[in-house]
Amino acid sequence: VTQRKGRFELAHGGTLFLDEVGDMSPALQVKLLRVLQEMQFERVGGTKTLQVDARLVTASNRELDREVELGRFREDLYYRLKVVHIKVPPLRERRDDIPLLVHHFLEKAAEANKIPVKRVSHEALKYLYQYDWVGNVRELENVIERAVILCDGDDIRPQDLPEELFQQRLPGITKEASGQTQATSDLAGDGELFPYVGLNQRQVKAINFMKKNGYITNDYYIQINHISDRHARRDLRQMVDLDIVVRVGKGRSTRYVLK
Repeated sequence: VTQRKGRFELAHGGTLFLDEVGDMSPALQVKLLRVLQEMQFERVGGTKTLQVDARLVTASNRELDREVELGRFREDLYYRLKVVHIKVPPLRERRDDIPLLVHHFLEKAAEANKIPVKRVSHEALKYLYQYDWVGNVRELENVIERAVILCDGDDIRPQDLPEELFQQRLPGITKEASGQTQATSDLAGDGELFPYVGLNQRQVKAINFMKKNGYITNDYYIQINHISDRHARRDLRQMVDLDIVVRVGKGRSTRYVLK
């Protein structure tokens, strides 16, 4: 009979990621605590005790300290897990990430459905950017996957998005993303609707620079925004992915031009 190795056994000498640990049953919490305390376990149906040496990374969409207070999560397990705590803000508080996540989920959905990668129109992206995303990144992924399946052409349009995205206009955008709201108005002159939703102020400054000078380079982007090379490359790559600029040339001579 072939034995199947479990997750901890497979992670020996490496890292194991456990998602949604806040949803674990009390019985499963006890088992996990034992593994963390003793660094050993038995296979299901087995009698031999195995040692394990693995780094554990966990995630939860619940506030575990609150779950401890309510008696739904073991306090001893909570403190075993809470060595390095990283709190990830909800998606509505980091809207700059939406275009990058959309691009990633488009590629993922295309690979899963064995179809070419689709694009998201600027109008559709506007609704994605304005929505409150109560379900966070997973809700965004589901929306993109649904749109990819329902979309007839190469571009995802507003009609390919679920109705709830059109029923909400965030009053919080002015407060939570005031910098981007102001950035949008800076480029909108003469009553023209600014088509690029989701840009940060560095990118807006770069667009103004390109309007005056015809192009921008990575070095110029760093100079006018006083940021690192890594952040400059990320911003410019996002603008390329959003079909706002075109990359011309290679290496140090690379220029970015407005489309």
